[in-house]
Amino acid sequence: MRDAINEMRKESGRPPLTEEELPTATEDEEWYYYADHAIRSIREELGKGIIPEKGTVTWY
Repeated sequence: MRDAINEMRKESGRPPLTEEELPTATEDEEWYYYADHAIRSIREELGKGIIPEKGTVTWY
């Protein structure tokens, strides 16, 4: 996540954040990120009219 933030900043012409400025995710926030990926995938399938019974979500 930290690398992604600095990549976005670089792309928009802004300087990268220092180690002290970069946010650090808490354990609760990390679990939220995992859940968000699963929920997003389910919503996409439902939007296509598909009711998923099982599945896998991967990202990098």
